[in-house]
Amino acid sequence: MTNEEIKLKPCPFCGSDKIKLSRRQIYYFGQNYRGQRKIKYGEQVICNRCHARGSLYTRTIIFPSENHQEGFAWLEAHAADAWNRRAKDAD
Repeated sequence: MTNEEIKLKPCPFCGSDKIKLSRRQIYYFGQNYRGQRKIKYGEQVICNRCHARGSLYTRTIIFPSENHQEGFAWLEAHAADAWNRRAKDAD
């Protein structure tokens, strides 16, 4: 899932639609014997106007691997779902 496919509701505090998904590296565990890196990432939604933040979701991802993009998609989907549940309906 890419950022273009994810729809985020406006901020429930200030009503701004300047919302973004923010991902960051939280912890680096190191490398295994195959040279794969094990990294814990976190992702949350942030309002660029009032700086409100959604729930932080974390996941440990191994690079390179065949399914590391699935880990990032999981993070994006859960962070966006948590934000959209909390946000007021625009209807």
